[in-house]
Amino acid sequence: MISNFWIQTKLKSGKEVIILDEFPFDLREFENQEIECLIYLMISRVPITESTKDEPKNPILTGKYIGKYKIQKKWNIPEYFKLIYDHIPEYHGIQINDDIFPINPNSLKYHSIQEGDVFTFKSIGLELWAWEPI
Repeated sequence: MISNFWIQTKLKSGKEVIILDEFPFDLREFENQEIECLIYLMISRVPITESTKDEPKNPILTGKYIGKYKIQKKWNIPEYFKLIYDHIPEYHGIQINDDIFPINPNSLKYHSIQEGDVFTFKSIGLELWAWEPI
């Protein structure tokens, strides 16, 4: 029995990342194809320094903090994720190029940023919440 997948992929920016598919959705038949995804972004509370490593599972990313973010109704998020993340009253968003990633606003407590600021941060994980073929 497969309990999860690691998906090696590229964001629209061309940045190679590894996404955790914990549900799992089993996207093996979509290898080398483009799909649209809802990816939850977990941000390190520790600001990056010169010694911070950029790794596909924990990439260093630059994005614009957009403040409160409502997840579109088109996404059918499995109950599994709703139960795990029900402690988050509202999501905020980080825009990286054309993509917007929901985040837990508590992860920004140690970053001195305001809505509209562009900042660089280390991801401690990207998690696939929903997807659909293009």
